[in-house]
This record gives sequence, structure tokens and C-alpha cells, in this order.
Amino acid sequence: MTPPEDQARPAPEGQQDSQAALPCAYCGATTREDTVKAAFWGLQGLIAIEDIPARVCEGCGEQFYDDKTTQEIETIVNGPTPPAKRQIIVPVFSLADAKNAEQNDPQE
Repeated sequence: MTPPEDQARPAPEGQQDSQAALPCAYCGATTREDTVKAAFWGLQGLIAIEDIPARVCEGCGEQFYDDKTTQEIETIVNGPTPPAKRQIIVPVFSLADAKNAEQNDPQE
């Protein structure tokens, strides 16, 4: 599976249950159960998935998924998918264009 845009990762081994306080594998802060959204690159291009059960770090914001959730995400990202709930249009920016615009701005 291609890494998602927000860098969510499967829950570290041994930390895949619903315990009240699990430390983040990256910064050590407490994690909490939550429902999140994430963007993934897959066979259909960039897709967004919402209503994902996850453990979210209260310190760094890292998201961890259990094995079952990870498999469900991979099925959507890499295989035939159910019809999309809705579609959105997002703006796409170029950092190079933004830098060029700043350099050519007559107000500077």
C-alpha cells in the first residue's frame, strides 16, 4: 500500500487493542481512540477515506490502524471499490510557480 498523505501507519505490534492509554511509538505521548480521515494514493489515483477507526497520538498527531482496518483500507486503495460516498474537487498548487510569482512580484 502506498503511504497516505498524512503518514498514518499500522499500529505497532502488541498495541492493537483498545486499551485506554497506549504510548505513541514515535514520540511517546498518549494515544486515544478516534475516527479519522486520510488520503491515499492507489490504483484510482488519490482517494480520501473517512470514518477510519484509529488511535491518534495527542502529541504528534500520528495515526495508528489495527490490522483489520489496514486490510480494509488496502482493499479500497488497491482493488475494485464500492461507489464513492461523494466526490470533491481540490485545488492543486505548484511550489515552483509560487516561488516564481514571489520573485516577479513588483511590490518587493
